[in-house]
Amino acid sequence: MIRNILLLIACVCACACAKDGEDEPEIALFDVSGVWQETAYLCSDGYFVPVYGLGAMNYEFAIPNIYSQYTLDESGNKDVYKQGEWEYNPETKCVHVTEPRGWNLDIYFTFGEKNNATLDIRGRTTTSNSTVKVKRLTK
Repeated sequence: MIRNILLLIACVCACACAKDGEDEPEIALFDVSGVWQETAYLCSDGYFVPVYGLGAMNYEFAIPNIYSQYTLDESGNKDVYKQGEWEYNPETKCVHVTEPRGWNLDIYFTFGEKNNATLDIRGRTTTSNSTVKVKRLTK
């Protein structure tokens, strides 16, 4: 009888500990985290133009919340275009980027297959708006 009570208590404790470790974060960072490289951009004529090599823009969503937008030079060094902090809303699939200079962005993700996505980037001016296709390089 005492053995059964001790086993029951041990099971309850094990279940309680496992539940605490399995709590999911309020915001699912894993959906967008990592480095996404531009593969094409939407031109003014309404079709996507492929982008190759060093001209490709990279969009990095580092955990916990550091955002960088950059290209790479011939030596592999980053030429940073924008930096800031990001928050992801999984319900709207939107990343809000707060940039120190106030050039904030809203980036809407449309996920495709095999780590591909389309980013609808909305800035504070019409010239900062763009639509690009990207492929996730790292998580």
